[in-house]
Amino acid sequence: MLTPCIGIVAEYNPFHNGHAYHLAAAKAQIGNCPVVAVMSGNITQRGLPALTDKWIRAELAVKNGVDLVIELPTIFSCRSAQYFAEGAIMLLNATGIVSHLAFGSENANLSFLTTAAQNSYLLNHKLASKLKKGHSYAEMVAQIISKENLETTKLLSLPNNILAVEYLKALQLSNSKIIPLPIKRKAVMYHDLEEQDGFASATAIRNFLANEDWPNIQKTVSPITTQKLIEIKSQERLGYQQNKLDLLLTYKLRQLSPQVINVWSECSEGLENKFKQANAASSWPEIVAIVKSKRYPATRINRILMQLLLSSPDLNFKAALSPEPAYLRILAFNNNGRALLAKMKNNSTLPLITKVGRNFSQITNNPQFINSLKIDFAATDLYGLIQKNPQPPAKDFFTQPYYFKE
Repeated sequence: MLTPCIGIVAEYNPFHNGHAYHLAAAKAQIGNCPVVAVMSGNITQRGLPALTDKWIRAELAVKNGVDLVIELPTIFSCRSAQYFAEGAIMLLNATGIVSHLAFGSENANLSFLTTAAQNSYLLNHKLASKLKKGHSYAEMVAQIISKENLETTKLLSLPNNILAVEYLKALQLSNSKIIPLPIKRKAVMYHDLEEQDGFASATAIRNFLANEDWPNIQKTVSPITTQKLIEIKSQERLGYQQNKLDLLLTYKLRQLSPQVINVWSECSEGLENKFKQANAASSWPEIVAIVKSKRYPATRINRILMQLLLSSPDLNFKAALSPEPAYLRILAFNNNGRALLAKMKNNSTLPLITKVGRNFSQITNNPQFINSLKIDFAATDLYGLIQKNPQPPAKDFFTQPYYFKE
């Protein structure tokens, strides 16, 4: 039996009091054991750049109670909830040390969530026909697995419940021995824009930062996080410049034929033609407004646009896709995390990457490994270009994992 070790899947965009509550609640049930987080890199599941780069977010995670942070490759982070969850669960399985999966949800009833996840057989048979009627994937998942119960459908349409169901499905599909541990979200909902009793959603906190609302920021994140956010803001490395992103995207989109859009991204069923109809648009939000529909929500359009932006003739996003991750990329760790890494060297089923330059030279004969890393490199280079203070290229090669010596 594994020594207790909690696994978490997160974006920490940024790390806030709700995340700290999540850690404390999980440890209250399992005991004061180490925590491994799988975290998206520079591109989030919404298909947009993160608030800060992946190393800063990983640093704040280990300074706020996480012991080890592993990057979720971009070929999983910039995908639908299903693939985001599958990639993250496969990474936690591959560590060989994680015993429990703690995840936040709007409904922490494990029986309810497990029943929803177990209806995947029904889902697979009914989903295609319902999608053809013009409904979104998330809407159809909720309706099918709830058997049209309106109250249950409402619960299953909430963002964290959607992810919770996908985590449980991924655990089942991979025959994982990891034990699920749902944690009820505290006080605020995913899209709430106000602070409540020291808690706020990541969306609200990003709005506070955009408006320089430091009193609310200080209420909703730790002093360590506040200090770091102030520091990187002074360095012009907080957030990104939308106008730079707009220029890169509109130029790229105007160069691509509908056929290339279809081949390079997870675009489907004629949607590539709508993207070409948006050629005259001059910004990312304008393109999304033109292309989105009831069936294709803004988040899916964002992901397709980002997939196109990260693609090149040498390697496109769709060609880099793989059914499973090829490596465990370490972003940050503390003293406990260092001990976990030592255990992982003997127990993990995937190679560990701590220094890309050194590890990269060892795996040049593995196309799956290389292609996934190259998309990560593209995401890092893109992120560096769109910051107010542009960052040098190839940061993945010379940035080491952050080590927090407590």
